[in-house]
Amino acid sequence: TERQQQFNQKLHHDLQNSVWNTGGCTNWYLTDEGKNTNNWSGLTLSYRKTTQKINLHDYHQVGS
Repeated sequence: TERQQQFNQKLHHDLQNSVWNTGGCTNWYLTDEGKNTNNWSGLTLSYRKTTQKINLHDYHQVGS
């Protein structure tokens, strides 16, 4: 969805200069191609706050 694409673009932008991408180390977040598969770029507290409430209009229900 558009909202998911926006989230992923911001996430990868935020991660591009992080230690996970530029630290020169290998980690479980990076694929062999160098793509960072981390799902959050901020602090745990901000993740908790952001995911406490959802906007159902950002989702499409599939199936029954």
